[in-house]
Amino acid sequence: MSLGTARGHDIVSSDGSVIAEVFAAVRPESNRKLVKDLKKLNATSASHKYVFYSCPNRARGEVAASNAYPEIRIISLGDCAPG
Repeated sequence: MSLGTARGHDIVSSDGSVIAEVFAAVRPESNRKLVKDLKKLNATSASHKYVFYSCPNRARGEVAASNAYPEIRIISLGDCAPG
């Protein structure tokens, strides 16, 4: 796991078959973060690709797949703000 501002993917399995990007934002569309992460994951050969995000007022659960990247699972962690 390499969360924060380090280069590379946020989560990578030891064999490289699972790769994930993780972020928190006001909206997943903010600064095109979701699209950028989808493109980044699409460029990999991993068998299992995920984007996890936390945003206010978003339900927790799997989000409909992107038409452009149907093999990447998008998961909302809901609003993870403390309080």
